[in-house]
Amino acid sequence: MRSLLALKSAYSAIAERLSAPLESVRFAVTPQHDGSAHIESDGNVFAYVVTERGEENERKTTINDDDVLYWLVSDLTREMASKFELAHRNPNADSRRMLFQKHMELLGTVDQGWQTRKQTEYETILEQNPFRDTMDEQ
Repeated sequence: MRSLLALKSAYSAIAERLSAPLESVRFAVTPQHDGSAHIESDGNVFAYVVTERGEENERKTTINDDDVLYWLVSDLTREMASKFELAHRNPNADSRRMLFQKHMELLGTVDQGWQTRKQTEYETILEQNPFRDTMDEQ
């Protein structure tokens, strides 16, 4: 198990490799209460915690530092993919189509296993909420 400092260093190296915008690179160890995640550790277990307006919205725990990096890098690459999709939006396609594709592509540049993991997560989402493209030509 890595220390929080070692995790931060690994995360920063990944963000640099991705050429991530500095304003998107976040590694907090205390609640920000803005909808972003912070990481807690008791030396044995890591917790990925999302808080907003003083309320805890999500908490995931693991003993695996790779999970923590995956969660943080997934947040980072999702933000990057979202900005990419917005700049290249196709009004006739479900915006998630390009977003999901770019998100998986970015994760794949870091770790192929992470790309596969995200693909599985998106397939689960799409089973219940399929793409809804519009074919209206305007």
